Amino acid sequence: MDSMSVFSENFFSMARMLGRNRDGALLTLPSGTIAAASGYPSAGENYLLLSPQTSEHEVREAIEFFNDRGLSFVAPIFPGASENAIYALEKEGIAAKMTYTAMTLNLTNKVPGDPGSIFVRAATPGEVFEWGQTVWEGFGGEGTIDAPYTALVRHMAESDQNDLYMLCKEGEAVCCGLLHHNENGTCGLYYFATKPIFRRKGYARQLMDGMVREAALGFSELVLLATPAGLPFYKDFGFVALADVPIRSRSTDI
Repeated sequence: MDSMSVFSENFFSMARMLGRNRDGALLTLPSGTIAAASGYPSAGENYLLLSPQTSEHEVREAIEFFNDRGLSFVAPIFPGASENAIYALEKEGIAAKMTYTAMTLNLTNKVPGDPGSIFVRAATPGEVFEWGQTVWEGFGGEGTIDAPYTALVRHMAESDQNDLYMLCKEGEAVCCGLLHHNENGTCGLYYFATKPIFRRKGYARQLMDGMVREAALGFSELVLLATPAGLPFYKDFGFVALADVPIRSRSTDI
């Protein structure tokens, strides 16, 4: 597969994993379009993913799927997505909110720095909760994660497609990330976040070093979808941009 196909394959796989959450739901349509509801009400945790063959009817069916559950969602528009489907989103008021960037990192002969003993794979219930709390704070949440988000994090930790990592300082997680891999041999980075008080101290770089080391043990390429805020960091680390990905939603919570 070319790198953009690797990216799309992994992102679809990640969304399907979220939709298999006990409190979630997954709709797979004939064109390969999927609607994945994680069960958590934030739009950024629920995905409508289009294929080149997505029809207007399928878009309406997917929107109804989310409406029936009272959930908002995001629709990343990957290169080659059906123009008819994009037009259908427009008609439903699902507008482009911002543009993210699909990226890749070649892991062949990649030898990053050693993150040291503070690099932890979250495995115990306490570590998984701490990982979720770090994601929560890293993406702007306040206070302690609520019960529904705790359940979603537990689902991610229990999936054999995911490995959860964090970097700790004096026993506290300061940044975190998730590697998602699937049966087709792709590996993607998600939920990469740093608590606000620990930013610009080099911790994210240390964590990335460790996660790249782990990914390189079984994969030749690591892909991710970068936000505008995260893009400079990933470029500096060595990730290469593949394509712009407009993010469509009715919500501002993406």
